[in-house]
Amino acid sequence: MAPDHMVIVFLPESTRLNDVMPRPQAKAPKALTPLLEIRNLTKSFDGQHAVDDVSLTIYKGEIFALLGASGCGKSTLLRMLAGF
Repeated sequence: MAPDHMVIVFLPESTRLNDVMPRPQAKAPKALTPLLEIRNLTKSFDGQHAVDDVSLTIYKGEIFALLGASGCGKSTLLRMLAGF
């Protein structure tokens, strides 16, 4: 099954995903139910923020990419989502 749409997100330092990522539009009017929703997620190591106030929503059928510079918190965010 092909996805309805694709979202590519670049994670510049100190940018919240909801500020840069448009909400997906459904092809037919129907209620979109989030598959994953995160609000104001933060993680610090020794007082340094690795993930700072991240909010995002991923919908069923989306292809979601998490891109950013080395050390910007991508792996930390994914590990948090996985429960580590």
